[in-house]
Amino acid sequence: MTDPIAPRVFRRTLTARLTSLTALLLFGTAVALRAAAGDYGAGFIVVTTLALAALAGSISAWGDRFVFDGDGVTWENTALVALAAGRGGVGRRRLAWRDVARVQAHRPALFLVPYRGRRMALDAIEDFEEVRRRVEGAIGAGAPPGLSTPPADRPR
Repeated sequence: MTDPIAPRVFRRTLTARLTSLTALLLFGTAVALRAAAGDYGAGFIVVTTLALAALAGSISAWGDRFVFDGDGVTWENTALVALAAGRGGVGRRRLAWRDVARVQAHRPALFLVPYRGRRMALDAIEDFEEVRRRVEGAIGAGAPPGLSTPPADRPR
């Protein structure tokens, strides 16, 4: 499929990025305060776990990039790609438009459901209406499979 629209890169929304950073700062501070107080009990384990989850969320929110072009969409996390240099495929996934069986719409997210494999979630992305327009244009908005609303099938 040839798309007359130039490829475009989308990032996570500013809200998602700031929320992840705030959570990391709060839980990281809680870990540091508990460690400074010498409190290594259950509370320390809980806030450490939450800080690690916030770190993963920050890596995702700040590193994710979605590249839309005429042939498909590519998700890439620049932080994971850099950390896994030379390990091929880590932090990157490509889904061709021809491999998309249908698109599920959950407000405000789209899930690209391929004929085989895992769904690709398009959520918390800046300029979401442009993302939606590109997806609809790529799969032929009026033609089957088109957009569906859940429940369409079991989660994968």
